Amino acid sequence: MTVVYLDRVVLLNLAVDYLLLLATARLAGLPLRRGRLALAAALGALYAAAVFLPGCRMLAHPACRLAAGVAVCRLAWRRERRPWRLTALFFLLSGALAGLLLAAGLAAGSPGAILSRVYYADISWPVLLGAALGFYALLHLVFRQAARHGGGEIMDATISIGGQSRAVRVLHDTGNTLRSPVTGQPVLVLEQTSL
Repeated sequence: MTVVYLDRVVLLNLAVDYLLLLATARLAGLPLRRGRLALAAALGALYAAAVFLPGCRMLAHPACRLAAGVAVCRLAWRRERRPWRLTALFFLLSGALAGLLLAAGLAAGSPGAILSRVYYADISWPVLLGAALGFYALLHLVFRQAARHGGGEIMDATISIGGQSRAVRVLHDTGNTLRSPVTGQPVLVLEQTSL
């Protein structure tokens, strides 16, 4: 008989869901609405606990899991312009974290054991939360705001420096999404021939 501690399931899912939602928001360059993200993570944590309640086994069906994930994302991104794009990004990040845990299991020689331990929240909290925090830090460092740009908005602009002007084709909003990896400040990129 497997023993499931609901408090551990709730706390673990709350922490991991919150970190995934936070990583999604950071990656997309959204303003951080931490209260809304925490509320959405709490909804996900309560769903994760409900899966283990007697008479609620149907909640473990993949369709129910997908619906719960979408509900969490809709709550987190309900005021954003492209909520479905953010939902897809959240699911991709969730899959990437699961892949990271699977890779850790393969490296340890027992992927099935690690996956079942994660499912029942019977895993070392420092290891799982450390992996989630490391994953968040890596995404923030490497892909900072990479998903923010909507893509495809090309327009003409005139750049004036020292009394000289030059018309160039630009990608709209690039200066607000591209950031210096050192300072985090917005930067502009210009071809040398245009300069």
